[in-house]
Amino acid sequence: MTYTLHLGEELVGDFGSLEGIAGELHTIGQVQGPFLSFAEGQLLGPLRRWALDHRRWRPEEHDNGEIQIRAGDEVISGSLHVGPLEPVVAFGARESGVVHEIIFKAPCLDAVPQHAQEEWEAWSYRDSLAPARWLELSTARRRALLFVTRLASRSHAGQTCLLSHYVVDGRLAQDYPGLFLAIGEAIEGPRGYMGADLDALADRLMDYTHPSSGCTITWEYGERARLALAAGEWRREGWRTSADIPQEACLFSAINTVFRDLGIDVVVQ
Repeated sequence: MTYTLHLGEELVGDFGSLEGIAGELHTIGQVQGPFLSFAEGQLLGPLRRWALDHRRWRPEEHDNGEIQIRAGDEVISGSLHVGPLEPVVAFGARESGVVHEIIFKAPCLDAVPQHAQEEWEAWSYRDSLAPARWLELSTARRRALLFVTRLASRSHAGQTCLLSHYVVDGRLAQDYPGLFLAIGEAIEGPRGYMGADLDALADRLMDYTHPSSGCTITWEYGERARLALAAGEWRREGWRTSADIPQEACLFSAINTVFRDLGIDVVVQ
């Protein structure tokens, strides 16, 4: 993956990696984070000039950052809006615009989840069609895999009508990203994507035609999922995404409410 950065309407650089950094950078006057670090890049326009002389950056309203993620020449995601960015330090900047790393003070930490780069690279050569291949991954790696699955998701491969019955294994839904990966695989098969939050799940389900005979989702080992997906797990993910989510509800119950509101029967075993 590569990352194209715009500040306002202006293209200011292409980069080979992107990372969120918390805390302070003591070498630059203890500027408070969080920060976004772009590395292995080519700078353009005013950012290129700034990286060479480090004159004070004068933020403007149009300095809101937008990031496009690419695979080769193909854009594989819409723009990620990361709010106002202010450059604070650059390393290895050259007259040609090449830069080793440039760090921005940013309003958010995780524009792209940790490990997303590795999961994207693994997508093409690992056995990504193996069922529940994320089960042995850490939560951070599952979060990255869900992000990559969203980027790589396409249409429903010609499937426009829900089947009458789906089974979701609750043993696979042991955290927030695992839940959405399990639902995506149950409905769309390996590499399947059905959203990464409640609204996106509802939108994907509404893209399907529902069978006249009705549709049922059965949770095998549903109580295990219910115990794992209590309010604390939801709050943990909401903090990362700044999502407006109720903090008192169980995520497992909220997911099933989405299904039922769309006329899908839910059975918990």
